[in-house]
Amino acid sequence: MVWIPKEPGTNIPGRWVEEGSAEAKAAVHHNAGLMSVEELRKAQR
Repeated sequence: MVWIPKEPGTNIPGRWVEEGSAEAKAAVHHNAGLMSVEELRKAQR
């Protein structure tokens, strides 16, 4: 799972999506700053 942050200028909230899904690939393409569950856990320490 990867976190996709809120999209600027929309009412679409941040959300978790499956890594490798079409949404995740589109977010990478638009440089949305994805964060995997593992990266989030490391950041919280």
